[in-house]
Amino acid sequence: MVDELYSEFRLGLYQLTILVEQAAKEESVAQEGQNTSVPEIHDPSKIGLKVLHDCPDATVDICFIHGLTGDRESDWTAEGQSMPWPQTLLPSKVEDARILSYGYRITLTETHGPSFQYHSMNLLVSLADDRSACDATYRPLIFVAHGAGGLLIKQALRLNDSGRIFEYIKGIMFLGTPHRGFWVADWAKLPAAVLGLVTGTSMSLLQMLQVPSEELVFNQDQFLRFVKKRRHEGCGVKIASFCEGLRLHGGEMIVSQDAASFEGACHVIPADHKNMVKFSSPEDYGFTQILKVLTEWISTLQYSTATRLLPRIDE
Repeated sequence: MVDELYSEFRLGLYQLTILVEQAAKEESVAQEGQNTSVPEIHDPSKIGLKVLHDCPDATVDICFIHGLTGDRESDWTAEGQSMPWPQTLLPSKVEDARILSYGYRITLTETHGPSFQYHSMNLLVSLADDRSACDATYRPLIFVAHGAGGLLIKQALRLNDSGRIFEYIKGIMFLGTPHRGFWVADWAKLPAAVLGLVTGTSMSLLQMLQVPSEELVFNQDQFLRFVKKRRHEGCGVKIASFCEGLRLHGGEMIVSQDAASFEGACHVIPADHKNMVKFSSPEDYGFTQILKVLTEWISTLQYSTATRLLPRIDE
């Protein structure tokens, strides 16, 4: 009960912070008499965890975490579509899965609004509370993360690698996540329109994504320690990496194959960084490749569970 109240308090405080920040920016612009429009603030209702597809008898939870270019729904929604593909295309392919999506927002500076670390902690609290409410605390969990969403997971692991959530992580899929930094070293030279980044993106986060980055290297080292620890305990975590195959608007490759590769392996999706996670048809190449990995992981989990439930025969 205390944990639930604390979680609600933190999320409420976060949403209040966003509203206060919005009001402060509007007041600042008004006082300066400028005609510059106030940067668009993400809808607070899209912050936190949302169930895209419920399954009462689910054997696995799949949680999607978006990148810098969208929110928990728009990042996964293809042009011309009204809903994200994890909600429209995926449920019929993984019938035993409950599908969730986590939303967060990075502000212009760490002194205004929640930091990247806060979102990592909020991810932990939100998932723990949701799974507890559904009596699914011990259910296997798979993450699918786009871009900086993968860094969010790593940050969360770094903060709490022995918590009640990560003991049940069975797979993490990175889609265009820079494990070794973004290929583009000087973000200032890239127009915001080309990047498609929201104006509120944290400059400290962009600096962390440059090449080289001590913070990024440290997060990667900590993540490798987590993976090795789980494997040593006999609870291996499946890892899959995907990278973009096209330059964004014919310009730069945002995350190179080398940066997106984990342990030397990486699947290429023939799309740019933004569109590599947007699908409108079950025949889309990227969707088929992601689905292939997910179904393999889930089949392995189901086989492992069935094996444990077999009666023992005493010799």
